[in-house]
Amino acid sequence: VAPIASPSERNAFFGDLHVHTRNSYDAFVFGTRADPDAAYEFAKGNAIAHPAGFELQLDRPLDFQMVADHANYLGMLPAMTDPDSPAYDHPVAETVRAAETVAERQGIFAAMQPYVRFMSDTDPSIREHLNMDVVRSAWSETIAAANRHNVPGTFTAFIGYEYTSAGSGGVYANLHRNVVFRGNRGPDAPFSRLDSFNPEDLWSKMDEWREAGMDAL
Repeated sequence: VAPIASPSERNAFFGDLHVHTRNSYDAFVFGTRADPDAAYEFAKGNAIAHPAGFELQLDRPLDFQMVADHANYLGMLPAMTDPDSPAYDHPVAETVRAAETVAERQGIFAAMQPYVRFMSDTDPSIREHLNMDVVRSAWSETIAAANRHNVPGTFTAFIGYEYTSAGSGGVYANLHRNVVFRGNRGPDAPFSRLDSFNPEDLWSKMDEWREAGMDAL
């Protein structure tokens, strides 16, 4: 057993491992429009624009951060506002684009529930509206931003995302799990509750990633 380090050899680091950007459906509904790059700029102490028109800035920069957007429907809502995106014609896209008031934004949540809460007791055909090209593009954006902003010894940007179970009747409800990758790469797409709401299946997928050379926690 290694001896305990003396206080003079210990360092405290401060950061955030649960940051959402516009690519998380709930954050987008709440008005977040910052992309992963902006999230890292903010963490590093730089000012970023708030949708209301003013600037936001930390008093001091963080030591580390991970953009941990929801894996389910990753990037789909901002894509619904892009006429060139295949998600523009999603069944709830018009509701997303038209929402301005608080009540209208709350209406997006209600409209989205059948799509983001895919489970064994939900119509499997709903999954057909999830465009995996959009998801993979948003995930690639997340990975690229982390690699751009990672500065060894100065600022650590972790690659990762949030996997949150949501089963029927409160089973598995709101068990937020952050998946963190070691190094500078991740899989082609994140494993989400739309793949399975059983965390054991997530663990099996993480074993597959490790076998492929991508260590994950």
